[in-house]
Amino acid sequence: MAVQRVLPVIPGRFSKLVLAALLGLLVSGCQRTLFEHAPEHPLTLGAEHCDQALVGHWLSVTDNDEELGEIQVFVDAACSVRAVERRTEGLRESASTQLNTLTLGRQSVLAVSAAWANESFDVNSNHFDHANDVYLFGYRLRGADRLQLLQVRHDKLAELGLERKLEADVLLEDGSLTVRVRGDGQSQYQQLSPLKMFDSSEPLNFQRSSEASR
Repeated sequence: MAVQRVLPVIPGRFSKLVLAALLGLLVSGCQRTLFEHAPEHPLTLGAEHCDQALVGHWLSVTDNDEELGEIQVFVDAACSVRAVERRTEGLRESASTQLNTLTLGRQSVLAVSAAWANESFDVNSNHFDHANDVYLFGYRLRGADRLQLLQVRHDKLAELGLERKLEADVLLEDGSLTVRVRGDGQSQYQQLSPLKMFDSSEPLNFQRSSEASR
């Protein structure tokens, strides 16, 4: 039977200690943060944005640069994206979905359908997941041919949710942490813009392929 704990709000001066203890004891699996909507700047509500610097064929890179292309990502000029993953049984290709790019503070951010990512990369979902939720990644380009994706600081957002400093629910289930940040696009922008919410210490690295996109 799955062990589920939707964490209650905790007074601010205790939340860091409690969260650290809970994460240390209970979180041994995946951590993820869902967003009810992608953030939208008040002046550009409803607009879709596509950073043309992301267009192309990208190959995942291991930390030591010894292995390329375990995951291949194809982004077209309209920011439609699909992925191909190399597995022991062969190549697995995802369906296509839409990327949306934006800026939070000085950080470039991409938003992608959480349901698509879960299906494409076998991420376990739970009752926190809603059909239109998105995942956010910070990104930065190193020259024209290197791309780094920065993951959300899930524990930080969980802490802020517990302190009622962020409209977020927090779930611990079978050793995994799920955070879901609530609110429409404008609310998300206002809540998230002041935060340093991306972890730059362990980026996901990609290199542009020298071959033409297939």
